[in-house]
Amino acid sequence: MVTAERMHRSAQRIQVLHALVEELIAKEAATAEALGAISRDYQDILCDFSEHHENVDYFYVQALYPDIFGATHWRAVARLKIRGLILRGINIWMFPGILIVVPGILLFLMIYLLF
Repeated sequence: MVTAERMHRSAQRIQVLHALVEELIAKEAATAEALGAISRDYQDILCDFSEHHENVDYFYVQALYPDIFGATHWRAVARLKIRGLILRGINIWMFPGILIVVPGILLFLMIYLLF
């Protein structure tokens, strides 16, 4: 199966779980057992599609919520934020950046060398 199709199916399954959680909260029926079952289903979805979670995603969440990960000293918080945001930026923006910057540099060099 194509990765995009697998990702789409996985997202649909996660959306069903999200709707179920919202329904349980609205009915005030969110018990530990129900949330545990939803959590197990969620973990199964993630295991079926391992491309969902790379280390960069984990580092990005650490950067956003350092207090959850026990980072209380300002240096630890700064380290988590810098590492997470840099890795996320590289993972998301490096390839489009190359596609934008490299042709511009090549065009500049061609014009500079020809004239």
